[in-house]
Amino acid sequence: MNSKGESAATASRVTSLPRQDKQTDITGHARSLCRLGLSARPLSELQRLPAKIRRWTLQLEQLRNAGQFAELYGNAHEPTLDTLFWLASFELEPRLEPSGFSLFAHAPLSEKRVLNIYRAARQESKKLKRRILDHDDVINSSYLPDFYSTLQALRDYRDGGPLSRKHRRAKKIIKDAMRAAAPALGSNAMQQALSALTETYEAMDSFRNNALYRERLGDGFRGCQTNWAELKQHLLYSQAVRHTCHSAEEAEALLNDWHTRRHSFKALCEAAAQIHSDTVKLAKLCGISDEERGKLSLSELLARSETAEISIRKHIEQLSTELHDDTLTPAVILKLQSA
Repeated sequence: MNSKGESAATASRVTSLPRQDKQTDITGHARSLCRLGLSARPLSELQRLPAKIRRWTLQLEQLRNAGQFAELYGNAHEPTLDTLFWLASFELEPRLEPSGFSLFAHAPLSEKRVLNIYRAARQESKKLKRRILDHDDVINSSYLPDFYSTLQALRDYRDGGPLSRKHRRAKKIIKDAMRAAAPALGSNAMQQALSALTETYEAMDSFRNNALYRERLGDGFRGCQTNWAELKQHLLYSQAVRHTCHSAEEAEALLNDWHTRRHSFKALCEAAAQIHSDTVKLAKLCGISDEERGKLSLSELLARSETAEISIRKHIEQLSTELHDDTLTPAVILKLQSA
């Protein structure tokens, strides 16, 4: 459109504005709607917004009153808006439950500091495995039996008498794994290598039985035989579940009884996901910041949504009453007011 056409269009809209003594109120109403992110919505669309707010509020109220929150978390604390969003994320992202989680859910994995413990344990495991490789020139570890059988053989060779059955069996296990270029089994060099290898296996056994790692990482921790990728999946899932709880005690109760509660948890996640996008819109219209989400209970959100509906309805009704063009948006109204 050329400049003359734009001027004509603006002039025609200006004629639909009320007299000067009403324009201050109109500016205030339009500016309030702009602050709520509604600057580009025409009045015809905005007139339907209060009904939508009522519907979103009703959805939220029905979910809050359904009893699913109390079933999972008890009645000690009311869920927050953040709780609702975390539950929805299990469906929307999605967060898949790791294989075997229902059988081996371990509440301490949900604690924040456990990720650091996990990293420390994994690093220690890597160091011990590198020590095994230090002996690769004399012992082919792939020919050794499982960890505990190898450890027992090394102990029997070290501690048993030369003529004992255990010593002879251990000697055969070691000889079968010796490299062709390795020193003779009875040589000092080979005895020193076996002594160092035994110390490494003893360190691996101590690592596997580390009380802190076993307590915080649970049954998924198996020393150097740990499946670290799988354990991390369990850890991250546990911590995501923890975010849906008000406290560590709630998380512990939920995870310790995960086998029986998991279906209720998933049902609540699905219900939260269904109203997620509408609840995000509702929170925005209520002026709720990201920082508030973790503290704002659903009851408080419902109260604020009622206030927001009344306020928004008032702004829209005033503009619709004073103006006679329902294609106008709050941003255009402000522009025309300042023209």
